[in-house]
Amino acid sequence: MLRVRLICPFDDNAFDGAWSIQMNMNVEDKLGWLKEVCRLRKPGGRAVLYEVCGHKNTPVYFPVPWAQDGSMSFLVPPESFREIIASAGFDIEVSNDKTGLAQKAFASMTEPVGEQDLPELGVHLLVGNDIRSKAFNLHRNLDEGRVSLIEAVAVKPHNWRNQRDQARVEV
Repeated sequence: MLRVRLICPFDDNAFDGAWSIQMNMNVEDKLGWLKEVCRLRKPGGRAVLYEVCGHKNTPVYFPVPWAQDGSMSFLVPPESFREIIASAGFDIEVSNDKTGLAQKAFASMTEPVGEQDLPELGVHLLVGNDIRSKAFNLHRNLDEGRVSLIEAVAVKPHNWRNQRDQARVEV
């Protein structure tokens, strides 16, 4: 299992904003990741998140665009993800369910048959030559309530204090 240290080499309050698109599903330590994202935002700074989450039904059909199998997929339901965002120190300004939009985007996906004829350039260069199987499984997962998509805007409060600083004060 790949473990990544989630501490960035930047000072607190270094950036105005951050944008994450479909990353959280590969991050096991979501709270650690989002605490670091919050630490790096300036007060009032925003993190815009567009993320795949778990949903009501399990298990997920694999492979999917972000993982060949469950060993690299760490989905949590949208409610849990919002709780993690808040626990990391953010206020949630906007939270929208985008599952219906994703369902429409993948509605025409059919189960691939035979060898896949892929273009020279395409998303398969990033996610693998089995992209059509992954897209079909994403379609199935969306339609069967196994995954969902959310967008959220999280804002760092102006009164935020680094938890490491709080620990020093409390000692």
